[in-house]
Amino acid sequence: MRDRSTASLDHSSAPATITSNWSPRSPSRYHSKAPTYRNFPLQAPCSRSPTSEGICSTSPVTRSPRAALEFAEDRIHFAWGQHLEEDDPTPTHGSASTDLQDPAPAGPWRIGDAPPYATNDYLFTVDPAWSADHLGAGTWLATGRFRDGGWSGMGPALYAYQVPLDDTPPGTTLDSVPLIQYDTSLDGGSSVLDGYHHSDEWAGGAWLSTGDTSAVVFAGTKGRGDCWYGFENGVVWPEGGPYPDVPPAPFDARGWWSSEFEAVILFYDPSDLAAVETGLLESSEPQPYAILSIEDTLLADRRVTTPGRIGGIAYDPGSGFLYVMELHADGAHPVVHVWAIG
Repeated sequence: MRDRSTASLDHSSAPATITSNWSPRSPSRYHSKAPTYRNFPLQAPCSRSPTSEGICSTSPVTRSPRAALEFAEDRIHFAWGQHLEEDDPTPTHGSASTDLQDPAPAGPWRIGDAPPYATNDYLFTVDPAWSADHLGAGTWLATGRFRDGGWSGMGPALYAYQVPLDDTPPGTTLDSVPLIQYDTSLDGGSSVLDGYHHSDEWAGGAWLSTGDTSAVVFAGTKGRGDCWYGFENGVVWPEGGPYPDVPPAPFDARGWWSSEFEAVILFYDPSDLAAVETGLLESSEPQPYAILSIEDTLLADRRVTTPGRIGGIAYDPGSGFLYVMELHADGAHPVVHVWAIG
């Protein structure tokens, strides 16, 4: 039996473990510049209305856009969203050819009955053996999002859907299987991620596998200590006023905050997700069996109250490498850390 309260990864009991880490110590040495393709169908920010120029049209009111990418069945699959979603759920997912000069976009599509904030920030392939056993034939993708304040669910959300045919009509609602969906703060529920903070950030996920073991992981920035809505320096913004003065920079950003933040990876047991699929567990019941702190591997010096430490992640099953992006690690530039899974 695994200890679900563990604060660090127990390599002897985890279905999949991180065994080594590599990251550049002089990140400025590794700068490179790739070509820019301006006709790719995902143009963030977007209003998610199909146009003759691509899947999305630009919108001047969109802020803090969300986007996800995954390569599967020789196409690039993507999802997108924004900080404040529309009341009427709109399509969030699509795909495109790998020929970025002629992308032949397909979609956009909706994901089942998922909450609008719960599906459009990370995207990864479900382990083929697991999906064949529990979901059915074909390639399945896992998609999800965490939106601060618990609007998406008070913990990372995850839904599985089968890769649709390219000619699936735009606006189609794709069948999906909820694997993780905690109660949202909008519903006032109590089924939440253990140790949950409204200030948490879960920026990416991956399905790790090595040999006959596997794990579903989410990387992000975990809030610790107290949690409040207001400003980084501890000034609370009350719901009904009177309102305090806005603190001077760099403490003038209003949002959810915690006493301190820590970069971590959450590990979920795929057997728990299988129990959700069969109805033995509710989608709000799975909890991480291990939490790995990666704070000591980060390169940038930050205040303990600085969020936004981790960005997207990706796993290459061929090489067994897990890639985790550290945001603002080299000035304004990110740095990608690489772990071997074994």
